[in-house]
Amino acid sequence: MKLNLIKNQQKFLSKILVFKPLKFAYFVVDQFLFLITLSLFLYSIIKGNREPSWDNITVLALTSYLLLKFIIVNWFGLNTYFKYIRVFNYNLKVDKNKVKIYRNVDYAPLWYISLRIFSIIAVAIICMYETQNLVNSKNILNATITICLNLLLIPSFINTFNTIISDKKGIENNYTKLVKDQYYSNESLFENIEWSERQLNLNCKNVDLVSKNGVFVTLSFDDLNSKEAKDVQEINQKILERYKEIWKVYYELLRERFKNKFSRTASKKLYWIERIYDHIFLDFYAI
Repeated sequence: MKLNLIKNQQKFLSKILVFKPLKFAYFVVDQFLFLITLSLFLYSIIKGNREPSWDNITVLALTSYLLLKFIIVNWFGLNTYFKYIRVFNYNLKVDKNKVKIYRNVDYAPLWYISLRIFSIIAVAIICMYETQNLVNSKNILNATITICLNLLLIPSFINTFNTIISDKKGIENNYTKLVKDQYYSNESLFENIEWSERQLNLNCKNVDLVSKNGVFVTLSFDDLNSKEAKDVQEINQKILERYKEIWKVYYELLRERFKNKFSRTASKKLYWIERIYDHIFLDFYAI
């Protein structure tokens, strides 16, 4: 039963987690460049050549690229992980146009964030070391490079750590206290509901939590003809059924997890599986 639980959960989530080949290619290239940088740096250290050479310049160029990419990604808050959560994806025909109605949630596991932090710290150290070697320590250019690196990297690291902290705080709010910890009272979470005006939001009465704006399609009888209004209602019902389906699977996970004892390895797997569901419902509720 325990093994089946993990297998069934992984099978279900495999349909939700969408793989992005292009982002994965970028990830592989970055890791390859990092390994080349590290290898060349170690080679130059072992060689012990104090004079600037091609390997030093190559290392400095590679570290500059990796640092610049890290800074840009963090400043603009871009998610570089090669998978994302696709909650739903439907088509709606309105005003003779086909409109995509979808909900995607960014997701990045802890191992990926940790790897990025470790690699960029190593790259920053190598970059500073090579800069000191190539530029005189009392040179104004050296001082400029050092200050620029500090000014650019510190905010980037702060943004990364804030992402981790805010994500953790999101789990430890009313969502956990009302939904997860009291799962036994929430089997009918998406059954006992009430639509707001124009179906802008959905109120889950069990926990008195409301969905965010934009999850459902706004139903405006003033602007839509009868067929379009009916189609919007059907789409919203489909979206609701989708969240019902996801919650049903998650509910089974919570029930079995609290009911049974699992090994440390299995518990870790279930913990990270839970985090994917947490991302979905934290994105759903206006908390």
